Amino acid sequence: GLTRPTKTEYVEGQDLDLTGGKITVRYDNGTTEEIDITPDMVTGFDNTTTGTQTITITYGGYTITFTITIVQRAVVDGTMISFPTKRNYLLGETLDLSGALMEFTYNDGSTEQKVPTIDMTSGFDSTTIGEKDVVIDHLGLTATFNVYVDSEFGIDKETIINLEPKSILFATEFSPFSLSAFIKQVHDW
Repeated sequence: GLTRPTKTEYVEGQDLDLTGGKITVRYDNGTTEEIDITPDMVTGFDNTTTGTQTITITYGGYTITFTITIVQRAVVDGTMISFPTKRNYLLGETLDLSGALMEFTYNDGSTEQKVPTIDMTSGFDSTTIGEKDVVIDHLGLTATFNVYVDSEFGIDKETIINLEPKSILFATEFSPFSLSAFIKQVHDW
C-alpha cells in the first residue's frame, strides 16, 4: 500500500517533498513493514513543467504511483517599500526614480525586491507647470505619487507637495474569471 506524501501541490521550481510518504511492504511470511519513501525510489518528478504529473515509486521490483500538481510561479502580493525621493522638478527635467523600491511576494512564499524603471511609469510630464500624478504599474502593483513641476525652484513653500503616496493598489488574478483587488493604503488630499 501507499501513504502519499503530505505535499501534493508544488510551485514551479520547488523541490520534491516526500515527508509523510510511506509504502507498506508485505513479505511472503505474512508480515508487513512501513518504509519511508526516499528520493532514490522516485521517478517522474519534473519541477520545471506545470500540470499534473504521475510519480512512480519503485521498491524491491514493485512499483506504485500517485499524482502531484505543479502550478506556475506567480505574484500574489506587492507593495511599495519606498517612493522616489525627488518630488520637485524644473520644466524639461526627466523623472528620477532614485529611492523607489517595490517588493513582490510569490505563491511559493519567496519575495523579490525590484527598483522601478521609467517604462513602468505613466503620468509624468515636465513640459507644463503644476502638480502631476505619477503612476508606477508592474506585476499587478499600482502605486501613485505626486510630483511638482515649476519653472524654477523658488516656489512658494505652500506649493511643495506632501511627500506621502496617494495610493497603493495591488491586484492579483485568483481565477481565470475573477479579479480581486484591494487597496493597501489610500491617502486623499
